[in-house]
Amino acid sequence: MLEPLDAKVVDRSGSVIRGAAITYSSAASDSVLTIRDGRAVQCRNDGVSPVVLSSGGIKSTVMVHCDIIENITAEAFVCTRLGDAPIPLSVAATDRNGNAISNPRIYVTTDSSFLRVKDGLITPLKAGDGDIDFTNGRRRAVTLVRVLDTAKVSAARVIHARDKMFAPVCAQRFELDSPVGRQ
Repeated sequence: MLEPLDAKVVDRSGSVIRGAAITYSSAASDSVLTIRDGRAVQCRNDGVSPVVLSSGGIKSTVMVHCDIIENITAEAFVCTRLGDAPIPLSVAATDRNGNAISNPRIYVTTDSSFLRVKDGLITPLKAGDGDIDFTNGRRRAVTLVRVLDTAKVSAARVIHARDKMFAPVCAQRFELDSPVGRQ
């Protein structure tokens, strides 16, 4: 994944000089990262590597820390109801050694007419089944979501194979004794 660095050129008073072009170059020959088109960094391996930022005659060296996501883990099933408060999203990323990566760059997609995913919360918008897809371009995880159509959940017959997967999740979340099918 190519990423521009969050860098700006400022004058002596600290004011940003708008439109000042910044180019990147590698300050070391290593296998951690690659500079693409002088404007983006692509991490190839875990590690830290120096990058030279240049604008006009000004140069500055910064250290870029690369964490390569090797695994994305997300909750397999989520069951919620229309009208309930938003529920927290559960997703994590780890490197090749199984170490957690804090603030990983993971892209989240879902059917926006079915669910809203914002600020780490899932808000149901209509009843049905759907999924939330998590990816970083290399790795992927999926959470299957069931939204029940009433604030009062009652037991119902299992009518689809997918219902069998959701039955224990919905039953536990809403403290039901029997499986919950589509409402």
